[in-house]
Amino acid sequence: MSSLHHHHYHHTYNPVDMFTVKRLSESDGGAPTSAQGSILDTLPPEIQHLIFRCASDDKPTILACSLVSSSWRDMSLPHLFSSLKVKRSSSHDDFNDFLAVHPHLARYVHELELGYLPMHFPGLPHTTIRPTLTPVKLSAITTKLPRLQALVLRSIWLADGANAEGDSTAHPFVIPRKLKRLTINECSVRRDRPLPLRVLFSILTAYPAREILLLFLSLDCEVPFLPNIQRASVAAQSANTLEVESLVVKRVFSEDWRNLEARLYDGFRQVLAPGCLRSLRAHATIHGRAPDAFHTLGSFIDHAGREALHHLELPFGIGLEVGLPESRPEYWRVLHLDRCRNLKSLRVTVTLPTSAFRSALQPPEMPLTTACIALIANLPSTLRTLELALWYVDAARVNDRKWLDLGELDEALLTHFSSLEKVKVVLCACGGWVECTQLALETMVKCRQRGILDVGPLDAIDYL
Repeated sequence: MSSLHHHHYHHTYNPVDMFTVKRLSESDGGAPTSAQGSILDTLPPEIQHLIFRCASDDKPTILACSLVSSSWRDMSLPHLFSSLKVKRSSSHDDFNDFLAVHPHLARYVHELELGYLPMHFPGLPHTTIRPTLTPVKLSAITTKLPRLQALVLRSIWLADGANAEGDSTAHPFVIPRKLKRLTINECSVRRDRPLPLRVLFSILTAYPAREILLLFLSLDCEVPFLPNIQRASVAAQSANTLEVESLVVKRVFSEDWRNLEARLYDGFRQVLAPGCLRSLRAHATIHGRAPDAFHTLGSFIDHAGREALHHLELPFGIGLEVGLPESRPEYWRVLHLDRCRNLKSLRVTVTLPTSAFRSALQPPEMPLTTACIALIANLPSTLRTLELALWYVDAARVNDRKWLDLGELDEALLTHFSSLEKVKVVLCACGGWVECTQLALETMVKCRQRGILDVGPLDAIDYL
């Protein structure tokens, strides 16, 4: 199973100047054949390939190696062009033209990021124009990349093609083969307005991928939108056909925040194939009563992950109004987690009220771990790993049973799960982290005695 939360997608690409690109693209090579190059060419092929593999993340070094000899140029090309970041201030058309002229270089590209390059000219006002991509424009680029596996769209404007200016009809849309990973990060529509769900799903259906990452997006949750998706999507994909194995939805916002989860996951339920989802990192900010978000997320989990889901991350915010309903297992039953019979790992992130709120000085109506226990009661016994992340805790709250009752959680875990292999309590402490850790270890005695308890600090990068 692919484990998205252990990946870091930082691929450095140092742009090659046009003279060097032209030189590398010449069919006859034109690379120097110095005495040094001749000597290096006599090395065994496995040693030469090892040199390139060791320097594969160092683009300047690979570029220098490509100028040693013709044979080294040929060996350097797959490393130079395997992962590209192309940032432009207004259009990616020149990159599309480059691929058309140099198809022998395009076949080396496995990972591509299309982004925005801010341009600042002294004495001139700052421009807010960004590159705009539609499924048709993307198709014109990606169809020239026969080995493309991962596509990242970062800080650009997206459109579904219906009202996009400059969307050329000279390049008809071609349904691409399935990508390994599609990432949409900090994208919007023209004038940096929130990204409509219609446009988002037109891109997702046009570019099917096994892994989808939606990061730092401001969404416009207009409804109804799925019929518009099917009309506007150039791919004309039918509902319930996307075979997505892993879905990450992190740092997604909307002015209509009360309906964000309900409408977003209802859209995914309508486009994903049944029983395809193996990993879900959900965005679900739940403050007190949120029946629509709960039911919609539960319907999506039941539809896409009933038999397939192995890993689930479910973050939710806890407000002071949380009370008796959340303490009952039936409140959480609408998530249908009991039907995920192959679920192996669960991460629950609980955000406590911060001290910035006056009412945060008062404890909630029940210990917050009581809500976690009610949620756990709906989990299948197949669970092997549980991670509980607590934000904005301090020693006073850890030690106060009105806020947290980790001892009750300790008892419930061993009662409900007979085959639990690891329990990790992650603390994002406001202060006194060492004291918080010690109190947690002292409170959760049974898990600690079984050797399955791990208490540590929050890895902020891992929770992006």
